[in-house]
Amino acid sequence: MKIVSRAELTIDEKTPDGFRITYIRRGTTGEGDDSRLPLIRSATQALDNIPVRATTDLSGKPVRVDNLEEAKAALLAAADRITAPFKDKPETVAVLNQIMSGFIFADPASAAQSYLDDLPQLAMAQNTGMALGETRHSSDTTTSPLGGGTLKTSSTFQFLEADPDRGRRIFTNTTVYDPDSVNAIVRSLTARVMANTSDKATPAQIESIVRQMEVSLDERVMYEVEDGMTRQITEKSVTVVRAMGRGLDKTQIRIITVTRAP
Repeated sequence: MKIVSRAELTIDEKTPDGFRITYIRRGTTGEGDDSRLPLIRSATQALDNIPVRATTDLSGKPVRVDNLEEAKAALLAAADRITAPFKDKPETVAVLNQIMSGFIFADPASAAQSYLDDLPQLAMAQNTGMALGETRHSSDTTTSPLGGGTLKTSSTFQFLEADPDRGRRIFTNTTVYDPDSVNAIVRSLTARVMANTSDKATPAQIESIVRQMEVSLDERVMYEVEDGMTRQITEKSVTVVRAMGRGLDKTQIRIITVTRAP
């Protein structure tokens, strides 16, 4: 499955604390043979051609959507168009309505993350104040690919390379699942599954199943910054799950390119 989107970002005003911007997604297309493609394509097209005006901090990270009610009204007006191709599939319509409800009930701060696509990620490498070679560590949570809750992730953000003559800087961010978090959720899910079987498993049997499971995330993102603005992000993530005789291997590649409008 390949999803391609294009958007326009205009910096309207510089403020003491950041910037005022206008962001408009101009078009989203999708191709491939994944059965989920029609649903994902419709969901990603929800905000196409809706102007979103926002305020950012000094790094360019959006902190609030300033015309949220206007954007919500436009999204509601587009709801019928988005769900129309799936009128004979009520389950799909329900999923799309659930996705859109996340936008419709968002407050100005949370909308700054959901309405503005990749702008929060682009801002990660802007105005960092880091020295060459400096590394920062952080943790977060993400939905478990096994279900049953969330997993902790550990990330390492590094200022890797600098070219002062070109005003160019390279940053990288690597993310993995926290091992203790993986072990905890695997044990919880295994115990839950075994409790619902006719033959009750012993602790030793559960431990044996856990040892045979594998859950891993290997994600690496490279940020290319020129003259203080992120110009390209290249991200590759590989998720591997092995559990109870079944397996999942998922590779996702995202490339975000920022160019000056002609």
